[in-house]
Formats: sequence, C-alpha cells, structure tokens
Amino acid sequence: MYIIFDYCCLLLFLAMSMNTEQQACVICKVKDEGPTAKLGTKGCMSLVTVSKKKGDLLCVSPGQIVHLECRRVYCHPNQLRTSKEKSDLSSSVKTRKSGETAFDIESKCIFCGTDAKQNENNRGYDVFPVRTLEFQQTIKNVCKQRNDEWGNDVLCRLEFVHDLPAAEARYHQVCRVNFRTGYQIPTPYKSPVNSQTRKKGRPTKKEIEDAFFDTMKYFENHEHDQVTLSDLVKIMSELCGDDEAYGTVYMKKRMIEHFGDAIIISELNGKHDVVTFKSTAHSILHSFYNRNGKQDSESEQKAIILTAAKLIFSDIKSGEYSKEIYPTASEIMSLESNVKYVPESLQIFLNKIIDNKQGEKKIASIGQAIVQAACPRSVIAPLQIGLGVQVHHLVGSKMLLESLHSLGFCSSYQEVLKYESCAAVTQGTTIHTTNNEFVQYIADNVDHNICTLDGLNTFHGMGIIAAVTPRLKTNQIIPRVHVANEEVTDIAKIDIHFYKQKSNKMEEMIFKHLIDLADIEEPLRELDFLIKIARPLGVQSSGWSGFMQMVHHGKYPGESSLVFMPMIDMSASDLSCIFSTLHSVVSQSNQSNTTPVLTFDQPLYWKALNIIENEPSESKIKSVVVRLGGFHTEMSFLGCIGRIMENTGLKELLATAYAENTVGHMLDGKAINRQSEDIFL
Repeated sequence: MYIIFDYCCLLLFLAMSMNTEQQACVICKVKDEGPTAKLGTKGCMSLVTVSKKKGDLLCVSPGQIVHLECRRVYCHPNQLRTSKEKSDLSSSVKTRKSGETAFDIESKCIFCGTDAKQNENNRGYDVFPVRTLEFQQTIKNVCKQRNDEWGNDVLCRLEFVHDLPAAEARYHQVCRVNFRTGYQIPTPYKSPVNSQTRKKGRPTKKEIEDAFFDTMKYFENHEHDQVTLSDLVKIMSELCGDDEAYGTVYMKKRMIEHFGDAIIISELNGKHDVVTFKSTAHSILHSFYNRNGKQDSESEQKAIILTAAKLIFSDIKSGEYSKEIYPTASEIMSLESNVKYVPESLQIFLNKIIDNKQGEKKIASIGQAIVQAACPRSVIAPLQIGLGVQVHHLVGSKMLLESLHSLGFCSSYQEVLKYESCAAVTQGTTIHTTNNEFVQYIADNVDHNICTLDGLNTFHGMGIIAAVTPRLKTNQIIPRVHVANEEVTDIAKIDIHFYKQKSNKMEEMIFKHLIDLADIEEPLRELDFLIKIARPLGVQSSGWSGFMQMVHHGKYPGESSLVFMPMIDMSASDLSCIFSTLHSVVSQSNQSNTTPVLTFDQPLYWKALNIIENEPSESKIKSVVVRLGGFHTEMSFLGCIGRIMENTGLKELLATAYAENTVGHMLDGKAINRQSEDIFL
C-alpha cells in the first residue's frame, strides 16, 4: 500500500511540475486550440487497454493532454474492428510472402505448379492422378538427387501432404518425365497459365511470337509422341490465351515456314494433321557420312550404333499402328501376324542377336516390347495386351501386372481393365446364331468368396451359361472407347420377377404305365451278342467309343462353345430366382431365334417344372424345355434301383466288397463311378 501511494504521489508531482504551456495531444501529436482534456489515472488505463487491442504502443501518463475528438475516434468500436482486420490482412500477407500458403494440390501440377484440371470425361492435357504412395517416395528421392531450385520447390509441395493419392494430387506427364530425367520445367508450363497470374489486357505481338516458339520447342522435345496440330494450338492457347492463339490452318503454315521440309503433316493411326519430323534413311545416312573430322575407333563405333538406332526408330514411327481399336484374338494368337508387326529393320537387328529354335516367337515378343516403348502413346502391341489380359485372368494381381508393365513386358493394369470393359460392352449378352446352331442353357448355384469390409460375406447366387453347338467362330473388333461402369452394369442385368404360386397342378400328375421291357425290340441286340462272343475269344475289338463311331452316320457337329451369361444375386433355390431365370432364358432365346432349352440339377429341375406347369397357357415360359442334366439323370436312375432293391439284401452283399458308408452312397446314386462301373454295367 505504501509503495502504491508513493508511486501515485510521484506521478502527481511530475504532472504538477510539467511546463504550464500547451502540450501536444498524446494521440495525434499536434498542438492546436481544439477542445482538450487532461488525462487522469483512469483515462490512462482506458487508453492503454484500447492501444493493446489495436496493437499500438501508446505510452500515456496522468496529466497529459488529449483532444476530445481524437479520443472519441481512437476508442470507437468500429475503429477497433477496422484496425483488427488490417492487422489480420497484414499478417496473412506476411504469411504468403514467407511461402507458408497451402499448395492447391487438387488442381495444380505438383511439379510445375500450373493448372492441371481433370474432368470425368474431358481431362486436361496430359494430366494423370497420383495412385500410389511409392510414387511420392520416389519423387522425394529424385528431389534430393537433383538438389536444385526446382527440386526444392517440389520437395516443399510433397512435404505439405503426407498422402498424395488421398489428397487427389495430379501432375503433367511431361513435367514428370523432365523432372526425373534431369531436365528443367517444360516450356509450355514455365509461366503460369491460369487467368489469375496472366497479365491483364491483350498480349503483344512479341508475346504471341514467344508463345509460338515455346510451342515449337515443346514439339521438338516430344518427337516420340504423335502430336497433332490441335494439340499444339491448345498448348499455345495456354500460353497466350484462346483469342490470340493460332488456328490449325495458320499453325500449319507457320510450322512449314519454321521447319521447312524437315516435318511431315499427314493422317496417321486415324488421327488427322499429325506432325512428325522427316527422319528418312537418306537424311540419317547423309548426316552420318558428313560428320566433321576423323574420329577414333571407339567414337566411330558409337556413331554407327547411334545411326542404326535412328534408322530403326524412323521405321517404327513410320509404321501403321492404330490405337482406336484393340488387336483381335486371331492377331494375338498368330505368330506370323506378330512377327509382321515388328518393322523389318528391327527384325534384322534382333535376328542377328537372337539365334535359337524359338527365334521367331522371341523376336516378335522383344520387338513388340521395343515398339511399345518407343511409341507408348500411339501403339497397343498385340502380345503386350494379350499377356496382360492372360495374367489378369489367371492371377488377378494388380501388383504383378504393374511390375511387368514397368519392365516393358505387358500393358498396364489400367489398360487391361479398359480392354475388358470395352470387350464386355462390345460382346454383350446376345448370342448371334444362324439356323445351324443348337443353344442349350445351363443354370445352377454359384458360390464365390468376395472381399468385404468384415471378410465374412459370401456370394451365393444363380449362374447361367449357354452351350452353343457347333462352336461359334467370332472375331469381333473391339473399339478402344471410354466405358462407364453404368454401361457394363446395364448389359449384365437380369430383371427380377417375383413368383407367387397360385395352384399346384403337380399333385394331380399321374405317371403313365410303362411298357414291359421284354416287349421292346433292342436294335443293338446283335451288337451286344457280338461283344460277348468276341471278348472271351481274345479277339481284338474296338471299345465302346469305337463301336459308337462305327454305328454313327452323318457329319459330326464339332466342338461346342460356352458363353457366360449374367448372374442373379439371389439364392438359387428361391422360387423367384428360378422364375427370373426362366424369363431371362426366354428373352435370350427370342433374340437369337432359338428354342429355349434349360438344364437344371435335380432340386432346381423339380421346382422349375412345378413353376412351368402352374403357369397359364399364355405365359412366355411355357415354351421352355426343362431338362435334367445327363449326370443327374444317371444319378436318378441309379438311385431308383437302390430304392427298389432296398430290402433285398443288396446292401449287405455290397458291404462284403466295399466300406459300409460307401455302400450307402452307392445305393443313393451319389457314388456314380463305383456303382455304374462295378455293379450295374
């Protein structure tokens, strides 16, 4: 208390001892004759509190002078809010200047930092999303190896996000290649291309010319790709704007003026106005023979190898390849077709290196791998896509496909999935037959363990296939187009028809009287007698298959082909599922103009027959011919014999030769092999 009292007395003494002439205002620091007030202890504390909120360093003491208007404006609440907003704005500006702003990783290229927008159906030019975490670690290692300004910028962007795939990061393929190979940012992406960073107003003539020359540098650095005039116009528009970029006609004229006879503008692989360098054999050999100065043997050897590589690459680029359609099955399986796919100069080169019995197959495989690597965006090699589809069908491993693709042996995982989607949409579910084919549908339950969140669910539904005899020989051309998931779902859809039984006509079914077997004339009785006589005499005779070939007349229809139909995600024993299967078979048969014949096993056969019999006469499924499968027919026949001979001592007799549990299965018709071969036949 004494200390505070002494401090207040000291302040009053200082105030009283100050000069009596007019003082300056503590806020505006101006002396004038406006209304003023002398600050007391409470007034000083109020001004100090306000100055702290505003971020000022205002030092006041009792006895000082302040203008009434200055104090009113200084302490007004609106002035406090405005001051705070300015403070926040200045701090944010400082943050931006210090490089701490968040990089827009969803719409910018992680390498060059320019726009890399990607839509669902219309993606940006050469834009790809980041799909793996290994990509992020690889780029970090490249940043450390480069150790330059560009590498440091990319490393800062990567450190900002820990999971690039989850953040939906993307990049330009051109920027990625230049970054990993040690080059600098590609010319079209050196300057920002978005509207916010572009200068306002129309670009000058010099800026348009610079954009044109930058576009030509991009074309020179990407001679491996098939670049069209439209692609170059698009790149130029990113640099100088859509309004000032050249059109395709004027771009073609300027490029001819710029490069002269060194380029060719033609249609290639279904693309119009493809621009390529005219690297003919004559020009390559001319540059080889007109080298300056004499060189040693090692340099001469390297020059020869480099010239040979240029000649081979020139032949690869001039080849007729198409990426609009996928190779057909016959092209993939034909060795002659695969060898012709490789340019002749590359065949000669590989023939000199590869010399073994299977040389043609290896030349075709290695040659197509080289062609695919030389022109990755304009070629789909038959063996590359064929191996990818085969591996995916047998193994279903994405990691294995990506590993083989990175080594250059097969197509990528994404390309394989695209091929399968295009093939599914092209083939559809309609069976295109003529009047000579017989189509039989087979339906049965199918079980499959599928990956779920808990790992416990199992797919249990109805699977349907169609057996066509004779075999359908199709060689459909599969176009390479964008296929949405909805399109695949639409073609693999079976409408569900709910079944409600109204009556049961099967209860009124009466089996017809069977004809006595003794009265049936056996047309093959003499043949059976011949077999019984020939075997004991040891005469060499044909087996059962041989006798069948002897008595059969007419042309053999040949091998059958199987066509997989859509599945029904319902229990196969459900009546609605069987009812829907019958309707689907009728619909498919009407499209292929065939009789609907459907085969079931014993339980499903009885339910399907019950459904058909209870349907009204005008129902479509009344035309379905339901058959019991051959295997189940034999099971039913042998089970009937076991049932008839149930209490005759047959079971005990068989138990002397077979295990007791096995005898039960034999009499039920389950053990087909033992029962049919050892007993009844």
